[in-house]
Amino acid sequence: MTLSVCCFTNVPGAVLAASIEPLRDVADEIVVAYDAGTDPGLIGPVMDLADRVFRVEVGPPYLERILGWMMAQCSGSWIFRIDGDEIPSAALVGALETLEDNNQAGQYLVPRRWLYPDAGNWITDDPWHPDYQIRITRNSAEYTEVEGVTHSSVRLADDHGRLAAPLYHTACLTTSVAERASKADGYEELRPGHRTAAGASMASFYLPEEATGLSMSPVEAEDLDRVRAVLAAQPVVTTPGPDIAVVALAEIDRHWPGRELAEDDYRSRLVVLEVPNQVTAGDPVDIVVEVTNTSPNTWHRASKVALGGRWVRDGSVRPGESRARLPAAVAAGETIVIPIRVDIAEDHDAGDALELDMVDEGVRWFGHGVELSFG
Repeated sequence: MTLSVCCFTNVPGAVLAASIEPLRDVADEIVVAYDAGTDPGLIGPVMDLADRVFRVEVGPPYLERILGWMMAQCSGSWIFRIDGDEIPSAALVGALETLEDNNQAGQYLVPRRWLYPDAGNWITDDPWHPDYQIRITRNSAEYTEVEGVTHSSVRLADDHGRLAAPLYHTACLTTSVAERASKADGYEELRPGHRTAAGASMASFYLPEEATGLSMSPVEAEDLDRVRAVLAAQPVVTTPGPDIAVVALAEIDRHWPGRELAEDDYRSRLVVLEVPNQVTAGDPVDIVVEVTNTSPNTWHRASKVALGGRWVRDGSVRPGESRARLPAAVAAGETIVIPIRVDIAEDHDAGDALELDMVDEGVRWFGHGVELSFG
């Protein structure tokens, strides 16, 4: 088993180093990606701790936009992701050390504890507890597929497990009420109406000051010194800062389901594997298609790419179209089998032709499809 630790952040390097230093003993590599807007002079203390440090262009929805790229930089058989405003508990560091490649689970949910109102306590009420996060995952496509929208992570796999060992979240101690309110407003703008697993709004999640009668539990004794040290860490400025090239947003977006497809992405090859000899008006028909991604980039399951079907009569597209979503991400050069159910109109005519092609929903059909006739 090998372990990669990855983090996207903009916190000063001295603060991040104080937080993730215990992970150095269990990680085979530490990968840190800094928002390119961060002063390079603040990054220095991380350089000796991490194996690779990047500066990256960012754009909405920020972390979720770069998550796929960041995980692609990891070479370990397992990946643990931590945010810059989090602190791993001693128990969590120990749990990471005991991960094995033959574990039955492919992902692990980690409980996150919200520190408040001071370094020695965390909130035990909804919506702050329980707050499970997908943070440990096998480094393979079926477990690292990102959703790419605000407050999302990788797609939760069926074979996931849960750990008791927590992360500590420092946001309520390191940012002001006004800053957190602004952050919550930003999340609402990016993903209107989104709620936590407990049904709470982002505003209530980030503003415990507005709640009354909160229940607390003390931070574990073995973690208290570490928590206090991280919160007390002061920025260290080095001049000049480290010379780190910036990864362009275009490169980041190659791993993001929400990106706009380029012309090169609209390349595919379709082979029909199973199709009925005849169809009946009003009855749906099931067809199985082998699809090869001949573009240079991955089609993500969470993207708008789908297999589509539409009927054409005398050169005109008839009303009603069918879709089959991608069952998994399809890498460049990869082939996948997709079943699609196609509806047949009551006024179906023997001269109607069925066009099957890949679709970028709301944008265009790829233009490399196949046409079927049923006589």
